[in-house]
Amino acid sequence: MKRAAVFMTAAVLAGCGTEVPPGEPHQLLFEVSGTATVSTLTCTVDGKESTENNVGLPWRRVFEFPPGTGKHEYRVVLKYADGSVNATAKLDGKLQSSSAGAGDGPSTQSLTGDFSD
Repeated sequence: MKRAAVFMTAAVLAGCGTEVPPGEPHQLLFEVSGTATVSTLTCTVDGKESTENNVGLPWRRVFEFPPGTGKHEYRVVLKYADGSVNATAKLDGKLQSSSAGAGDGPSTQSLTGDFSD
């Protein structure tokens, strides 16, 4: 089986604080779109992992973090085939990191990052 994969990853890490009104929680939004068949999607936020199987696209999840809780880390890993995927992480509406890939065989794509407030 012919297999081709193209991957692009960009990360913008918010090393300094993000701008959120005092007392408001930070929102981390993950979005995945594309044409691929996603067999598994594993999302890890601050060490807590959850896995979904046979994921339909588009997919999205929102996580909230109370202000003043320090550094947070995340990772999303997609196992997919036969198509394209585009994944983004937005923190308080601003792009935090992105990842895209395509192929005609089994592929793995990941999206990682962290932020501090």
